[in-house]
Amino acid sequence: KPVVLVLKAKDVIHSLFLPNLRFKQDMVPGREIHQWFEATKPGKYEMPCAELCGFGHSGMRGWLYVHTPEEYEKWVKTQWP
Repeated sequence: KPVVLVLKAKDVIHSLFLPNLRFKQDMVPGREIHQWFEATKPGKYEMPCAELCGFGHSGMRGWLYVHTPEEYEKWVKTQWP
């Protein structure tokens, strides 16, 4: 399923990068940017910051976890009583 993102930056320009999904989007302070992507394979995808944004840039790294629809439904059931 498509994933819709609303991206914002508070301080400087940052860039969300999902290399394996061929997705890259800059985030500009004071602007709200709407973007989407669709991951077709389950897995763990690296999300490094792709804009040299200052001190701490090298530590700006996250992970996107993509699950099968069945795994997602199982997880949703654990989130609500």
